[in-house]
Amino acid sequence: MEQIDNNLSTEKLGEGIGYLIMRLSGMSDHDIDLNEQKERKAIEDAKSSK
Repeated sequence: MEQIDNNLSTEKLGEGIGYLIMRLSGMSDHDIDLNEQKERKAIEDAKSSK
């Protein structure tokens, strides 16, 4: 845990754990990429509607 704490930012650790959870739930890399694109678009849409 100390090595992880010293070498990874909280953001990168969260991304890695999220990726692992999605893969374990049966999502393919393609599905994960599509999901990330949808999330980015939703964030951009939310920002532009303000």
